Amino acid sequence: MVPFTVNATHIVGGEIGYRCLGGNQYEITLRVFRDCFNANPTAFFDDPGIIGVYASNGLRLNNISLRPIGNDTLREGLDSCYTSFINSVCVHTTVYKSVITLNPRVGGYHFVYQRCCRNTTISNIVNPTEAGATYDILLTEAAMQKCNSSPVVNRWPPVYVCANQELNVNSTATDVNNDSIAYKICAPLVGGTLQRPQPIPPTAPPFQPVTWLGPTYSLANVLGGNNPLTIDVNTGIMKGVPPVLGQFVVAVCIEEYDRSSKNLLSVVRRDFQYNVVNCTVPQATFEAPAEVCVGSKLNLKRGNTGAKSVEWYLGEPGAEKLIAKGDSVNLTFTSSGKNRITLYYEKGTACQSTFSTVIDAVAIDVISLPVAGQNSVVCRGSNFEINIQNKDMNRALTYNWQTNGNFVSGQGTSLATFKMDAPTLITLNLSNALGCKSTLIFPVAIHASIQSNINSGVQLCRDVPTVTNENFNKNLSYSWLPQNGLSNPNIGNPVITLKSSQIYSVKITNAETKCDTTISFNAIVKPFGAETGIDSLSTVCYNVGKQINPKFNDKLIYSWSPATGLSETTKGNPTVKLKESMTYSVKIQNPASGCDTTVSVRVEVSPMLPVVELDTTLNFCPGIPKKVNLPESTLVTYLWSPSTGLDNANVANPTFTLNTNQIYTVKITDPKTNCNLVWKVTAQVSPEATISAGRDTTLCNYGPYTLTATSSIPLTFQWSRLPDFSNNLGNQATLKRDTLSRAENTFYLKASDAKGCFWRDTVVISAFPVEATMQDNYVVCKPVDLTTVTIKDNDPNQGLKNYSWFPVNSLTTKPNEGPTAIYKINATSLVNVNFENKYGCKKTLETQLELIDIKVNVTTDRETLIKGNNEIANISVTGCTDCAYAWTPTTGLNATNTASVRATPQDTTIYKVVVSKKGCKEEKTIRINVDNVNCGEPNIFVPNAFTPNNDGNNDILKVRGRWISKLQFVVYNRWGQEMFTTTDLNNGWNGVYKGNEVAPDVYNYFLQVTCLDNKTFMKRGNTTLIK
Repeated sequence: MVPFTVNATHIVGGEIGYRCLGGNQYEITLRVFRDCFNANPTAFFDDPGIIGVYASNGLRLNNISLRPIGNDTLREGLDSCYTSFINSVCVHTTVYKSVITLNPRVGGYHFVYQRCCRNTTISNIVNPTEAGATYDILLTEAAMQKCNSSPVVNRWPPVYVCANQELNVNSTATDVNNDSIAYKICAPLVGGTLQRPQPIPPTAPPFQPVTWLGPTYSLANVLGGNNPLTIDVNTGIMKGVPPVLGQFVVAVCIEEYDRSSKNLLSVVRRDFQYNVVNCTVPQATFEAPAEVCVGSKLNLKRGNTGAKSVEWYLGEPGAEKLIAKGDSVNLTFTSSGKNRITLYYEKGTACQSTFSTVIDAVAIDVISLPVAGQNSVVCRGSNFEINIQNKDMNRALTYNWQTNGNFVSGQGTSLATFKMDAPTLITLNLSNALGCKSTLIFPVAIHASIQSNINSGVQLCRDVPTVTNENFNKNLSYSWLPQNGLSNPNIGNPVITLKSSQIYSVKITNAETKCDTTISFNAIVKPFGAETGIDSLSTVCYNVGKQINPKFNDKLIYSWSPATGLSETTKGNPTVKLKESMTYSVKIQNPASGCDTTVSVRVEVSPMLPVVELDTTLNFCPGIPKKVNLPESTLVTYLWSPSTGLDNANVANPTFTLNTNQIYTVKITDPKTNCNLVWKVTAQVSPEATISAGRDTTLCNYGPYTLTATSSIPLTFQWSRLPDFSNNLGNQATLKRDTLSRAENTFYLKASDAKGCFWRDTVVISAFPVEATMQDNYVVCKPVDLTTVTIKDNDPNQGLKNYSWFPVNSLTTKPNEGPTAIYKINATSLVNVNFENKYGCKKTLETQLELIDIKVNVTTDRETLIKGNNEIANISVTGCTDCAYAWTPTTGLNATNTASVRATPQDTTIYKVVVSKKGCKEEKTIRINVDNVNCGEPNIFVPNAFTPNNDGNNDILKVRGRWISKLQFVVYNRWGQEMFTTTDLNNGWNGVYKGNEVAPDVYNYFLQVTCLDNKTFMKRGNTTLIK
């Protein structure tokens, strides 16, 4: 045991901080901690407390005098586990505050408070009594720029800590600016001494750290031992195991950084003491099962009785919740999962002890298909399967199935199958080795029976499609097997067409319930029962009527299709008249059996007549040979009558040449069968006609133009640019063309009548307007006043002629001389010219002759600049509107293409500006002088004599010189009396003092001059007044 003794020491710890109030106002806070018991009774808190203010270079700027704001006692009694000390420790604290104005300063401000003395019982530093303490903080320049406030530590560290037990102290600080904070262990600083316990002013930085009592103690191990005191750089949590009893001085530095710039803003240094004592800590303990079932009740009791404060917590560290106080706790877990239970003895004291364990609350958790509790509906007689999946793969389950239905398989397993003949309630009891239980219930209902309305069978005739089951249930789906003879095997009423009887199996399914059933359907084919008497093949002559099927059965009913060439469609022996072979479908009904059949009948037309039918009326153009294109066959003979206009009357396709109408007959005969066919043909000949496309024309434009066709009789017209009419321009009598080519444009006209006869004509439309241009504007630059105006001929073949220029008063050439004219002008003028081409087309052109006379002035506000004074000469060009500017040289100019520029040449420069407008130019120059000022003699002087006799020569005594911006000139007589004084360079002395002329004499003067380069010249001298 190391007892505390009474000493004349009192400093325990302290810190300085600041808060920015805005407007360069800062609140400075000093907090000091002193020992209540061990301090000298006279060593109370300083009143006032003095804080020294220093620049970053150590220069003292000021002292701040602060009064303490009340005081408080941090009395931390000895906990029951402490065994080293008899008396408790008392720490007395006070706060000093002051608001001061601090103007921005390079490097910022350094605030310092110093005091003596530390406790003599401190174990880890050399000579603690003489060490004293320094509390300081630097208000950086970066902190002042953003009106920063220093971080504030949330709590003072504990006065007592237990030896050989892990230390866990929160030294977290709060920063109102949300800057980045880093924590580290740092060295306390030495301060006042026994000889100078309260330094006023405090000594200037930098400050010396305390001297550690090595090798046991150092900055890396301030408490000694194998588990040094450390601090988390991000959280400020201090940890370590102090191995030795005693008092120890510690310091924590809290560094504040700007999050954006990463600049260091401040460092708060907290200086404090730890008192390490022996502690006897009762060990918290309790027994608990590792697993319990959800919903079961659990009572936990503590294992020993050495602590007065007993608290039970539920949850993980950082999220713990107090659930009970006392010797035991009752728990019931309502959901599965791991639950951490922590028992605290003497929580929040140095005697704290904890014991923690995790209890797993177990529940039976399964997935069932179908979902338990939901109604299931199945088909009657079907198997119903329930599948259970255990979500906890590490914990086996026991399965006990119970049902009032027919159990098929799976008792004692997770997969069970049941036969469903009636509504059933299935129960599953689940349990595991821990004793947890769960019950699942599966209610099962039965779907209603299928009502399909399908008949058991049908009787039908051979090859006759028969509709079945007209009243079938359309809400069901069907599948017929086999599929032969069915129009659709997947409907309830398929059309059945069979040659022989068939038994079908029909599967009927309810799509909503997924239930199905299968029935048998018998389709019986009845016999037809009679002979039809129909020949399958008959032969007839081309277009000659003939009765067929002489042996038909009149007891039957016949129906022929199609009706083409038949006298009747309901007889068995109709008369057939055809021009080409035909196949008929004959439906035959037997009233006796009620069945019908359909047969195919082929009627062949004799090959003697392979011809096609001719039109009864044929059209011909007068005098134009034409064939009628009747197909020709070598199996028949042809005879045309009469033979008028024919080149051969005994061929199928003679050539007709007619000028009048004519009626013909043509007889076609088959020599083998003697079948023949006679046609009557009328030949109609179109009347003669005359047409016109119009007269050939020449145009002086490119359109629009309308062409008009005329004819002696009504005809249909077609216009084209090509003689073969491959491009059709229009089919009306008039043709409008919006534009024409510069050429002889030929248009072709074809006129036709309704019978296909046509007539042709052409017309030529020439388009040759004058193609010539002249530029819109000619620029004439003064002093030149002559300009040549020229017409540009855009078609050398058009033959321009007959020129006439106007006006003629300024024309120097003849007004009708040709395409070029020369004008002499004294003002902007308009010029016109009229002319035509060889096609007689005329044109007028106009242009402007623009006279431009550039007259400008170049001026400056300063012709002379002083070298080195960064002076500016403003140069301007006036007298020209809408002009362009080009300055050279460009050295020293702020612009090179404007009317006004600012010149800052380093040396005398001649600037040239070229002023231009529409190609006309004018050049001007200006000189800017740059003088190198010499503020002294001989450039500045005062004459050594003057003669004020009013003869106009040297009458006034004045200061002579260049580059003078300010002066003081004073003249004295020999007795020091002031005769004349002036500050005006242009003002001088005329030898008169108070209205009277002074006598000739030698006069003294004082001259002080300030030149344009801001340099000064001063001289004392004398001058002689001569008369």
